[in-house]
Amino acid sequence: MKKIIKIILVLIVLVLAGVWFFGTSIAEKQVRAYLEGEGVPVASLSVSSVWFDTVTISDVKMGKDHNVKIASATLIRTGNKDYPYAMDASGIDLKARVDGNLVDLGGVEKLWQKQPFPAKPGKPIGIALVADVDVKSDGGKGVEGVVDIAKLTIAQKDTETVVKNGNVNIKTQTGPRYIAPFTIDELTVAQNGSEVVAPLKLKGEAIYTLASSVADIVANITALSGDMKADVTANYTVKEEQGTIKIVTPMLELGEGKLELAKLLPQAAQDTPTPQMALALNTVVSLAKGDWNKVDVNAKFDRAPVAKLLEKALGSGANLTGELMGNVPITLTKDSWRINNARVLNKGPMKLTLLGDKADVVGGLLNMLGKKGAETAKALQEVNVSQLDLTGNSTDNKGNMTLKGIVAGNNPVIGRGVQLNLNLTTNLRDLLRSMAGDATSYVKGSL
Repeated sequence: MKKIIKIILVLIVLVLAGVWFFGTSIAEKQVRAYLEGEGVPVASLSVSSVWFDTVTISDVKMGKDHNVKIASATLIRTGNKDYPYAMDASGIDLKARVDGNLVDLGGVEKLWQKQPFPAKPGKPIGIALVADVDVKSDGGKGVEGVVDIAKLTIAQKDTETVVKNGNVNIKTQTGPRYIAPFTIDELTVAQNGSEVVAPLKLKGEAIYTLASSVADIVANITALSGDMKADVTANYTVKEEQGTIKIVTPMLELGEGKLELAKLLPQAAQDTPTPQMALALNTVVSLAKGDWNKVDVNAKFDRAPVAKLLEKALGSGANLTGELMGNVPITLTKDSWRINNARVLNKGPMKLTLLGDKADVVGGLLNMLGKKGAETAKALQEVNVSQLDLTGNSTDNKGNMTLKGIVAGNNPVIGRGVQLNLNLTTNLRDLLRSMAGDATSYVKGSL
């Protein structure tokens, strides 16, 4: 937003300065001469009308690749000492590259930027903006008015962020400090041509303090489907190129016909089914050098169905009914993601049946228990589970994990307590698949 504000300010000042420097009898060739004298390539520019305090220009194309195009703009001397200049423009089309504090606008940037854009920029950000503006300026750092964005595209490396139908209302406070409430009808993020998140709607406010170069953003996000909502707070220091984005959701209802992971996160969860459950996310994205470097997610879940993998770990013929709750902390980096001390607990009473009525099932279980006898088998035939407590941790950077803990309860047949120690190996995607009822997921386990 800082770059866009600067471009708008310069457009106002450069044309007004050129126009009134030559007086009210200015002609098109004089405006061209002024701009070209500053080293700005001008392909076309028409002066539609000139009056005492207004000038209207149209069909503006500046920059070596027509980087700045304006269908029509009326430039005004307002008589207001705080904001003496104004511009009401339609059909503004900007194409720029940004590298740190430097901008490439095909030569238009020479009007305010003395240092040339590097021939081989480190991490250039591409910006394409189509908008209408109605703003006032003090000719320097102050600006006030409205920017209606038809489309804004920000591209860096293999990631592209697109904003459609946005509205930004800019005000300047002493400092200067820019206050910009905004609404965005549709925001999409794609990586290598594939959507990273489902299309989103945003409403919030951005604050940028020039002296500290700190930008703060507070916003509400809603998926266009209406199934997901989140609150966002962001802090970014432009000068140091680092900051954080925090995203917090209420409890969201997941499942078929509700919020589905594959639709919310098309790229990351395209092959992952969504269990019927409730889920709340608390996510912190760490930013550095114009890019993200780490994402910490705490996923709190509730009313999750018992995973089939637990039944498989307990042996053929086992059956476990009930619901789970807990939380799964996940850390993602560019080349890995890991689960750290996830906790899975039972939500209310559960029922566990370990033995079927087939002899091979009974024999297999007795072997697994070290042949402790029929009394042990009888004790495990039916258990009213009062406690299930598992801890999960990653074993590699690909989602493989262990679940270790206990299942404890009471056997009503023999009237005494039973406790099982579990040690499972699985994968997070397999865990979700099994919660969704897929019994073919990979799992190894022992009692």
